[in-house]
Amino acid sequence: GSTVHWYAAATGGGSLSTDNPWIVRREVIGDITYYAEAETSGGCKSSVRTPATATVKLVPTIASVTKTDDACGDGDITFTANGVTASSEVEWFENSVSVGTGGSKTFSGVPAGTSHTVTAKATLNGCESAETSPVTGTRKANPSLTIGVTSSAITAGETDKTYGWEYATFTASSSTDGATVTGGITQTTEATVGKAGIIEGNKAKGHVGDAFTGSYTATGSNGCTTSDSKTVTVIKATEDCSK
Repeated sequence: GSTVHWYAAATGGGSLSTDNPWIVRREVIGDITYYAEAETSGGCKSSVRTPATATVKLVPTIASVTKTDDACGDGDITFTANGVTASSEVEWFENSVSVGTGGSKTFSGVPAGTSHTVTAKATLNGCESAETSPVTGTRKANPSLTIGVTSSAITAGETDKTYGWEYATFTASSSTDGATVTGGITQTTEATVGKAGIIEGNKAKGHVGDAFTGSYTATGSNGCTTSDSKTVTVIKATEDCSK
């Protein structure tokens, strides 16, 4: 049998290895050529060394994947690949299915309470990076908010001779677990100058034409909020109490 000698040049120089195959570990990117020469057991060598060229390619990397802050309500979620090897193409995956390429991936019109989890992989000259760890982006849900009022109008009463109007009662609640509701009532219209209505807690009363608005905000345990308001107006009286 013959022994294969490996050299760094077509002629001259010392044998680098007699392994066959010879595995070379090299960190320099680009082409490298070595030369093989066969030698018989009797010491005869091949007349010409045979060149063998290998190309060392750069394996691309992705340093990290970031996402937009988890925002409230419907909207977009954007993921961005950071520290990507130059000239690489980034491909995005969700549930092992490709969902696009590019330096970032945006999911548009994501409903509140919905999440997307992605990974990314970079490719350069046929070499692939390791797949990134999964990153999840979420559109957080806003809490519910319901505002109620006893009536769309405050009607006249018989017992209060100062104002003569019954109370309108405002209520505000949220069916979302862990949500808190804050807010209150303000008089938004004073029909009789110098004669303001009365607000006591969640109740209000006033003269004909007076308007009261209950404004409330529900805050969920996830930090999201929902705000709303409702306005009622005194539209009827049984006696003129403004005199």
